[in-house]
Amino acid sequence: MTGLLFVWWLWMGRGFFLLVGQPWTLLQPVFWLLTGMLLLVVFVADWRFGLIPDSANFSLFVLALGYRLALTGSGLMESADLVKAIICGLVLMAFFYGLWFFTKGRGFGFGDVKLAPSLGLLLGWPKTIVAVFLAFVLGAVVAVVLIALGKKKLGQTIPFGPFLVLGTFAALLFGGRLWGWYFGQL
Repeated sequence: MTGLLFVWWLWMGRGFFLLVGQPWTLLQPVFWLLTGMLLLVVFVADWRFGLIPDSANFSLFVLALGYRLALTGSGLMESADLVKAIICGLVLMAFFYGLWFFTKGRGFGFGDVKLAPSLGLLLGWPKTIVAVFLAFVLGAVVAVVLIALGKKKLGQTIPFGPFLVLGTFAALLFGGRLWGWYFGQL
């Protein structure tokens, strides 16, 4: 699985997210490869152990912030987009903190709260909204299936980090189109 992820993120970094010119033709694939590996750590650790390592959260945050600052500093990204991405991360963190606080940590883990700023930086506006919406939908579907199969009981927890990772993946690939489609339906 790690080998497939390695190939995929290298391919994504070289093709789908490719910025033209040096040093970006090398740096961007490396950024997306490292991002993919950290998201894999978040996915597996939360699914297996019910926690997201602080080291993965911190590394992802530093990586995403450094990348966004470098893009802005080199003129490849508008300063307004950086500000929107930071605001997305802070608003998402506040939302997740509220969920964690009001459930007293039983319905929502604090690792997800710490992951939020990184996701906001990675995705920006409006892809952050798409990712979180998809994460909640996927989480709900999986929870219903697990309850129906008798593998979980009502009231038992299911890690949310893996669904945030899947939502992030989907938003990176299809976020703009999903956002446009949704608002086209209104």
